[in-house]
Amino acid sequence: MSYRDNDWVTRFLKDPENVWPANRKMPNLHLKDHEIASVISFLTWVNGIDTNNWPPKPLIVSATTSAKPGEAIYKAHGCSACHMIGGVGGNIGPDLTRVGDRRSREWIEEQIEDPRLHKPDSIMPSFAKLPEKDREALVDYLSGLR
Repeated sequence: MSYRDNDWVTRFLKDPENVWPANRKMPNLHLKDHEIASVISFLTWVNGIDTNNWPPKPLIVSATTSAKPGEAIYKAHGCSACHMIGGVGGNIGPDLTRVGDRRSREWIEEQIEDPRLHKPDSIMPSFAKLPEKDREALVDYLSGLR
């Protein structure tokens, strides 16, 4: 809860697709306001528990962070919800820790633009609509993970 405020979580729980279109596959549970308040209270409580830093909390990119442009795009588009890099992130999609060693730059670019080209049943959304400079920065970042 520390990287999303209560208003964002409330809007997301009321209408996940509208708040984060094509990036989340959470169904709309049609929760009532008091149920949403209970979920937020629970998440706030869980966020305050000392877990000895496990699982790792998501990294937040701010204007003062000197992250590579492609890394900022990776984080801004929620890629870590499905992919892991260096032990941080999800495991729905492949671990991208050393993807630059396993895949060519061209392959990564194709995957970002049309994930079903390589795997017809892929659930990864296409990022073809990203501005070209953002796609290039993302490909640079991922192909540099070695």
